Formats: sequence, C-alpha cells, structure tokens
Amino acid sequence: AFTGDEIKSLICVAKSLGRDAWYLCALDAGLRKGDIKALIWSNVQFLADGEVNIRVVDQKSKSRLDIIPVGSRLGNVLRKRFKDMSPAMNDKVFPKVVTDRTRDLDFKRAGIEKVDSFGRVVDLHAARKTLATSLVGCNASSGMTQSLLRHADLATTMTYYNDKNSLIAITSKRKALEEAIRLKEQGHAAEVICVSIGDKNCQETLRHGLALGADRAILIENDAPLHSLSIAKVLLEVVKKESP
Repeated sequence: AFTGDEIKSLICVAKSLGRDAWYLCALDAGLRKGDIKALIWSNVQFLADGEVNIRVVDQKSKSRLDIIPVGSRLGNVLRKRFKDMSPAMNDKVFPKVVTDRTRDLDFKRAGIEKVDSFGRVVDLHAARKTLATSLVGCNASSGMTQSLLRHADLATTMTYYNDKNSLIAITSKRKALEEAIRLKEQGHAAEVICVSIGDKNCQETLRHGLALGADRAILIENDAPLHSLSIAKVLLEVVKKESP
C-alpha cells in the first residue's frame, strides 16, 4: 500500500498532467484497471445532494452491477472533468488510457519506487490495497471493506488487502496523537497541534485529528511532490514558529 506522502506526491504529479482522476478512481473507489478503462459517463451518478456514485459492471460476469459511493476528493474531480469534456453519456470517462509505461513514469516522478522494500512490484493494484488498508485503519468493518472492493470472498479481502506494514503506520500516528493528548491532560503540554502538508484535501485528515482531541490544526498547502528530507525541513520551520 502507498504511504500518505506517496499518495500526496502521486496526486500532485498526476494533477499537473491531467491524470489525477485516473489514479483517484483506484485510490478512492477501489476500481481495477479494467473497470476504469470501461467506465462510461452514464455510470457516474451526480446526485442532487452533491454526492457522487459510480456504477461498476463486473468485467468477468457482465451481469453484476455494484454502486460505489465516492468521497468529495474524487467526486469533485469527476464533476470538473465532466464539465470540461461536455461528453455524451455513453462516452468513456477516460478516452485515453494511462498505459503501464506512463504509470511507471508517473510513479517515478512522484518518488514511488517500482519495487518496495519488501520486494513487491508496485502497480495500479496497490491503490486498491491502499484503500482497504485505510478502511481497516479507520475501523471500518470487514464486511464494508469487502463490499467496497467487490470481493465475493471475505477471505480474499483480509488475506490480500490488509497491508500490515501500512496498518502499523496508520495505528502509530493515531497512538502518537493519543499520547500527545494524554501528556496535555497530565499537564506536560499546553496544547496539541496537528500538522499536515499537502493540498486542501488534507483538511479531512486534520478534522479527524481535531475530532480525536487536538486543539489546533495547521495545513501547509503545497502542490509539489515532497520527499522525507523536504518534509522534515518544513516541519522544523513549523516547530521554530510555534516555539513549543
């Protein structure tokens, strides 16, 4: 599964090249490459309340139809894409397919290694694993995760789409926040501040931190890909400014 920093960098790179919708369909809706290639505008439902659903026809059976609700990040991108394209309802959402070679180049631009530290080849399918891991990390039920990934077998969901290494990272961040709140309650800190670096979509992450008990949240808006050293330098400047 991708890390949070890798996702931010990939979306930033893809947006500059007009390919963010393609990757977000995998990251936020869990669509497979075949699903994305086959997606037509009549299967994208723009609802009156602002919500967006994607209807997915199973590429194997052709008889199964799933309705997937998508979040605001992908929903907003699809709305803009529809407005810009002015397509017929039977037109494909992606007339031009992102090839494997192009994907590999986008990943490289975003600083994502072709083979991860565990020897696994990273491709578009890793986005589905990222979605599943995020759902598990947010305490979503296994049944919900199975439903969103459209697996016939729950065992497949739990065996192949629960990236323990990424889940550990998610859990560690939550525990760090909980520990910071505990230290404040014991009088060892005056306030707890959450910091995120990225675009406006990071506001959802910060709101989650505030809901858990943080006092303030700081969003450092940045559209360019950032790697570990750059992030550390930005955070150092935040520490100097806040003078904790």
